Order: sequence, then C-alpha cells, then structure tokens
Amino acid sequence: MTFNTFKKVGTRLYIQFIALVVVLTLINQLIIQYVLQQRTYESRIISLAGKQRMLSQKIVKLAWQKHYEEVLPFLEEWNNIHIGLQQGCSILGVPKLQNQSIKNMFEELNPIQTKIYWAVKRSPIPKDTFENKAVLREMDNAFMYSMDKIIWAFEEESKRKQQTLIFLEIALAIISLIIIFAVVFFVIRPAIQTITEQNRTLGNIAFTQSHHVRRHLVNIMGAVSLIKEQNIPLTEDQQQLFTLLEEASNNLDNTVYEVVKQVNVLQNQST
Repeated sequence: MTFNTFKKVGTRLYIQFIALVVVLTLINQLIIQYVLQQRTYESRIISLAGKQRMLSQKIVKLAWQKHYEEVLPFLEEWNNIHIGLQQGCSILGVPKLQNQSIKNMFEELNPIQTKIYWAVKRSPIPKDTFENKAVLREMDNAFMYSMDKIIWAFEEESKRKQQTLIFLEIALAIISLIIIFAVVFFVIRPAIQTITEQNRTLGNIAFTQSHHVRRHLVNIMGAVSLIKEQNIPLTEDQQQLFTLLEEASNNLDNTVYEVVKQVNVLQNQST
C-alpha cells in the first residue's frame, strides 16, 4: 500500500470512527434526557400517589366530624388525582399509565374508590351525620392498603428504570472506549509506523545521494586544489570561471554536509 493510499484509507477510517463516537454521544445524551424526563414524571406520580393517602385520611376525618361542605373540595381533588394517575393529566403533569401491573392494581381499587366517592358526594345537606359509615371504614382500610401497594409499585418501577439507565451508561461508555482503542490501534498506530518508515526510507535515499554527490564534488575540489598548487597560468575569463567554480564547490560541499547532518537527525528520531 502506497503512502497516499494509506493516507486516504486512514483518513476515511478516522472520520468513520469519530462519527461513530459522536453518534454514540448523542444517543447517550438523548437517553439521559429521556430518562430524566421520565424521572420527573415518576417523582410527580409518586408524590401524587402519596398525596392520595393524605387526602383519603383527611376525607375520612372530615366525614366522621360531619364537615360535609369542607370535605367536597378535597373529595373532588382526590377523585381527579385518582383518574389522572391512570389516564394521564396535563394539569397534574403526569403521563398516561403504561405499567400493566399497576393498571391491574388500579382496576382492583377503582370499584372501592367509586363507591366511596359517590357515597360522600350524594350525602344530602344539611345532615347531622354521614350515611354508609361502613363505606368510610372500607376507605380507611381497603383504599389505604391498596394505595400503599401502588406507591410501592411506582417506586420499584422507578428503581428499575434507574438501573436500566446505569446499565446503558456503562454499555455506551464501554463501546466508546472500544472505539477509541480501535482508532489508536487501527488508524493512529499504523499511521505512525508508516510515517516512520517513510522518513527512514527518505533518509536513506538522501544519505546515499548526498554521498554520490560528495564523491564527485571531492574530485572537482581536488582538481581546483591541483590547479592552485601548480600555479597554472589562466586568462582573466578562466580566472573568473575558476573562482566561481571554487565558490560553488565550497557552497555545494556545505550544503551536502547539512543534508547529511539533517538525515542523521531524522534517522535518530525515527528509531
């Protein structure tokens, strides 16, 4: 494989690896944002479910104390939350319930909740006491018990989703590390080896050629020295040419020396 071909292939692989890392990072962020949004919903749902317990206790207390007018607002809020937790409600800030197990719990609870709601709502005014005290006792026991189970189920679902998020985070982190190691092993490392080999080859070529040039230069410089030693008479034009030849030979000799010096430095860096 030529250097240019390797360069093209390496560049393409590098871009593909980087693009993959970027895509994984974006997916990671999207998953995190989605789960954070779901966690907000879950916290809101758990808070409302807990509020249901408080409202039910308050309704029971007001009912037994015969405060009918005071109990109605709490009764409506209690009923709206009960419906919203199942069907979703933008006002409450909760989505539609998707967990089938919790749906089943609500389906078991709905008949009890409906009886309690209408028993309290239909109580006539004025009235000294509430009818259907057995219904209120049922709310105080069955409803509270069922809501405790539902709250626990919501909390367990939230924990499960959190564990899933942690697993996804670890999986994406491992994949990202694998990609980074792949970039280093399959792109950067071969590129360094290829560049080093190219430098070594170019250095050998430069070293060999410089020695060939220097060998011929030595012959020229030897001839110049011989002419100077023998004091051979020269015309003015020949003298100018001789001077130019001597200066050019010295300059070329210095240039060859610098080339050899730089080649040695380059080869030492490549090893």
